[in-house]
Amino acid sequence: MVGSSYYRILFEALRTRSMAEVARAAYEILHMPIVVTDIVYIVRAKYPDVPLDDEQWDANKMNRQIEPRFVKIFTEDDHFSRHEQAGKAILIDWGYFASTPRLTVELRSHSGQLLGYLSALATGVDVQEWHYEATDIVGEAFSMLMEADAGMKIASGGASSAALFALLNGDLEEAITADSLPVDFVEANRPPYLLFCACPRNPHFVPLEAYMGNVLAKYFECAVQADYNGYLYILASNVSKDARGSVRGNMLVEELDRQGLASGVSRMFEDLKEVRLRSWEAQKALEINTKLQLSESLSHYEDYIAEIAFDTLMSVLPEGALEHPTLACLKRHDADNNTEYLKTLEAYYCCDFDKKLTSEVLHIHRNTLQYRLSKIKELLVIGKEEPYYMLLYFGMENYQNRLAAADRKRIGDDRGEKGR
Repeated sequence: MVGSSYYRILFEALRTRSMAEVARAAYEILHMPIVVTDIVYIVRAKYPDVPLDDEQWDANKMNRQIEPRFVKIFTEDDHFSRHEQAGKAILIDWGYFASTPRLTVELRSHSGQLLGYLSALATGVDVQEWHYEATDIVGEAFSMLMEADAGMKIASGGASSAALFALLNGDLEEAITADSLPVDFVEANRPPYLLFCACPRNPHFVPLEAYMGNVLAKYFECAVQADYNGYLYILASNVSKDARGSVRGNMLVEELDRQGLASGVSRMFEDLKEVRLRSWEAQKALEINTKLQLSESLSHYEDYIAEIAFDTLMSVLPEGALEHPTLACLKRHDADNNTEYLKTLEAYYCCDFDKKLTSEVLHIHRNTLQYRLSKIKELLVIGKEEPYYMLLYFGMENYQNRLAAADRKRIGDDRGEKGR
């Protein structure tokens, strides 16, 4: 029987809405180390948070995720089905954990949605009947906190989500084999692949991770999802080569648009060892979507390679580092004399020095173009022999102008919202 004093300890900890405090209270009640993970086996609470010479307890140093090999052990030892059948706390004292038993219980929402797991290390403790009841009560407390947590993402397919998380984190990058991934994951996820990096357009609206996955599952044969570094990643497998632009693809875009979701999409790939590279592509495509305030619900990496390159350069180069001194002079001349020599020079380079085409692009007479080019030649010491530099410079200028326009629009939109 659990004493009333234990309920009081747990209630006081719950009032703080802190998982760390509830874990501390659980330790005080059970006198056993406590660890709580969500459904993709990322540690949400742990007390005491120190190494205990227990292999599983100590094996979550990278992004606080339980290593995938333990998920494989759970599956092989039939832990998941035993938990589900019991519907209450059970003592794992068989298989791999025969020498390191632990009391465990599933954490579920009021609707029955699986949220995660709680384990109390029972090594060296004479487990009594009241321990089971106490573990159930502590589990209910954590279930309440996890369900109330607005940032909690509920993922479907825990083992597969954990495998994708490990791939994104680079834990399996060096040696991806059938033995290092759950069997269900390997069998269900066949190439070619696409990787999506998604988030809501409105930062105050955080849709359930399960919903996003369910949306994608309608359009792809298999879709595995994982929450990683603040983004929702979805690995779509067995993707048709002509998925983009197809009826299904267009329906997916419409669905994401209706729900106010934006996603970056990687290039198609064949090898799971490329997941980290493809996650970079998908994330960068999504970031460009946000920075430039693009209207696309799906931003494909290959459509924005130039913008991504410019954005990456901007992050490492000091301001003005690409500007040739004579170009700076030309820019000042335009500002001081109300001329358009820099714009004319850009059009001339982009038109591959075709004067007829340049005149048409600028909507000016060819004689006007010739006059401007003569003046530019007097001011500029850069000639046709440096076209690559000039195209890079003008590309960067164009991208910075687009960023500035997007910022002005964003400020205008924010003022409009505040004025309502």
